[in-house]
Amino acid sequence: MSEEKKYEIIKKLVDTTGNKRRASVELMCSVRNINRMIAGYKTEGKEYFIHGNRDRQPVHTIPTENV
Repeated sequence: MSEEKKYEIIKKLVDTTGNKRRASVELMCSVRNINRMIAGYKTEGKEYFIHGNRDRQPVHTIPTENV
């Protein structure tokens, strides 16, 4: 699931005091995770939804020059 979609659903949920259960069905996660995302959104904003390993190459990647 895209980070942008998670952000949009949680933003809409916070702004309109929507239904957490409906959001959990849309995001395919538990209500507890929805609560965690809401707390993260309130403290960090959009940056909360960006994955920590984004734009990093895996450590075990084989260099292309050796192939």
